[in-house]
Amino acid sequence: MTVNIFKVDQYQTEAFTKAIRSRFDILRLWMDSIKVIINYFPPHEAITAAEIHIHNSRMSRLFYSSGPKTFSVAFPFRVEADAGSFTVKTISGIDIDSRLSSEILLIASLLKNNGLINEWTLAEHFESQGGASNDFWPVLAELLDAEDGYLRFDHDPDRRDGHKHPLDHADLFYTNGASFKIGLHEKIALDEIIDILNRETDCHYLGRVTERK
Repeated sequence: MTVNIFKVDQYQTEAFTKAIRSRFDILRLWMDSIKVIINYFPPHEAITAAEIHIHNSRMSRLFYSSGPKTFSVAFPFRVEADAGSFTVKTISGIDIDSRLSSEILLIASLLKNNGLINEWTLAEHFESQGGASNDFWPVLAELLDAEDGYLRFDHDPDRRDGHKHPLDHADLFYTNGASFKIGLHEKIALDEIIDILNRETDCHYLGRVTERK
């Protein structure tokens, strides 16, 4: 397994604390992560607020850990390191550079906020900007087809409500119609979360709660 760890400063964390409510938020999350990676410069320890862990093997996932919250999402990219610098490529081998990631960020924002009505409006938008990158359309199609596998682990004393909203829990999925919680007996460390999701380690088991609150 290849593991890359990127520290995130307190200013960069703003991009990762926004709520995930739609597929367009996932696109934004992927692109914000890629921008951190391809422009990476380790922040000073005093302003480090979180870490991004990229695990590539049979499991290809991004883990973001900051204080009481940890989330993970599938990462349909490959991270390549060379002499201290990093590049990110799609599974099909297309390099995601700063321009391409910015274009996808823009489109994700426009689509989420209904700023684009149809594909003609999208084409006209790029035409007015001088045209999209050559790889924009194939990359966008590839990412829209990719499974995101989003889940979040919370330690949430402010909204604790017995077994309806346990102190420690995992939130699976992100839309109202699909999301649900799995209660946890205690806060679990990042290493254990990674182990739970790692297809190359033994499975973990769910157990019924023995005491009702």
